[in-house]
Amino acid sequence: DSLVSNQSLISEGVSMGSVFSGHEDDARDHLADEFDQYKDQNLEKMRVEVEGTVTNVDGMMSQALTRALMDDDEERDPKELTWGGSRDAIEIEASVLCEMNDWLKRREDSGLDERRNFMQETLNKMVASVRHGYIAPEEASRTIHECAAMLGLQLAENIPEETLIVTGMRKTVQTNEMKESFKEFGDIVAAAVSPNNRGFGLVRFRSPKSVLRAMDRFKTAEIVVQDVGVMIRVLRAESRSGTPTVDISARSHTNPAHRQQPDPLSRSAAVSRGPGIEAHHGPNLETIGYPGDSFGRPGERPYSHVRGPGSDAGSGRSGRSRASNRSRHNQHGRERGQGGTSDSNGSTRVSRRSSRSGHDT
Repeated sequence: DSLVSNQSLISEGVSMGSVFSGHEDDARDHLADEFDQYKDQNLEKMRVEVEGTVTNVDGMMSQALTRALMDDDEERDPKELTWGGSRDAIEIEASVLCEMNDWLKRREDSGLDERRNFMQETLNKMVASVRHGYIAPEEASRTIHECAAMLGLQLAENIPEETLIVTGMRKTVQTNEMKESFKEFGDIVAAAVSPNNRGFGLVRFRSPKSVLRAMDRFKTAEIVVQDVGVMIRVLRAESRSGTPTVDISARSHTNPAHRQQPDPLSRSAAVSRGPGIEAHHGPNLETIGYPGDSFGRPGERPYSHVRGPGSDAGSGRSGRSRASNRSRHNQHGRERGQGGTSDSNGSTRVSRRSSRSGHDT
């Protein structure tokens, strides 16, 4: 039979052509779906990791994801998505933590709600950076984990103490100069100085022992970057009710047990002198406290109660006291020269000879 007479074959060929055309459309749609699914997989991976490391962040993460998907078609400034730097992940991390550090310095007394609001803003931007492919979800999740730790939010998982925050550097310091100053403490796996010349940097070591070595050095000596002594602290969970993770006062070797509380008597004496006297004559030596006694023995009467040298100068009351003592001493000498003696009550018994001579006169 000819093909013309076999209508089933012709119709089958026509239908096959339409099938091929349909397959091309389906393939394009499938590729587009795969691309969207790939992007959504990155966001889903970030969501799982963030919720696994930070407590009570589910609602914040959902809000950030919704915002990123709704704003996907809007034009975004690449500088905003890279946080002012390049597409290098560690540089983005340094820039994010620098913003976090600056915010905390401005808002030292911020409450939980205020800190969570700032965390939400940071999370929104970071999810957008992942959505547009500027940073991998693993690195973005780690940065968010660190932000939560700096803000003192509750963590579901502790941060490995392998990273140092470096502040107080010159604005012109480059990453390689910072690494040069810290390489003696151990193997550095990543480091970056935040962009826009803010003097802030991160150094991540392979081992926490390297961090301990750097901190031990910092407590006794300076760590110098480009001829300037810098400040360092360990990147770990912060307690918002206390001091920063590194006690800088440890370098002054001050023992808090030796700090004297002001004596209430000294305080009242200072008040009785009037507000203008100390400003004119200088501080009263009686109100200056010293740790321990003059030999440094704690627990005894404070050295502040020992009158300082020259502290009686200009004091009318103390001058009158000395004059009175001299008067009594002179009177006592005259009485002894007249043969008089003093009893236990301080009264003077005059000799009979003196009494008779006085009676005759």
